[in-house]
Amino acid sequence: PWDPLQVEAVRARVTAAGIAAISLHAPFGGVLDLSEANPHHREGAVAAILTAAEALARVGGRIVVVHPTDVVR
Repeated sequence: PWDPLQVEAVRARVTAAGIAAISLHAPFGGVLDLSEANPHHREGAVAAILTAAEALARVGGRIVVVHPTDVVR
């Protein structure tokens, strides 16, 4: 999970620098694979993406870049 204090620190730095957070690349790969057949693993990947999106929203961004997998099948 994203540490709320670190997220707040990022928000403060972005604001102080006079810039805007636009996007965030969600974590993916390994056990965070949206194409995983195991529903428990897939649910973990979805949860990680949603947590990243929530952190981005607190910083002021709106676009989350998501990749379904890093595995060639």
